[in-house]
Amino acid sequence: AAIIAKKEYPLLELSKITSFKLKPEALLETHNKLISLTIEERRTLPGMDSDRVENIVPASIIVQWVMNRLKPEEVWQCSFSLKEGAILQILNSEL
Repeated sequence: AAIIAKKEYPLLELSKITSFKLKPEALLETHNKLISLTIEERRTLPGMDSDRVENIVPASIIVQWVMNRLKPEEVWQCSFSLKEGAILQILNSEL
């Protein structure tokens, strides 16, 4: 998502937001690019986290499989983990 954000929203400071919308087409385009690059080439991509360089292609394959099955109109990237989301949902339902 950070790779897409750097391209689609170049002025956006990712560390200051919690979520943003991604177009499914942008995910597919990024997937196709990622699978064609070597690890060293992926390392140089703007927004590429060096800790994820080796795992980004398998993760992208899984994302594309899900996208092909669900065919969403939009996808939201969120910086919170599933655990944080569950806690927020519990807190919101109890307020």
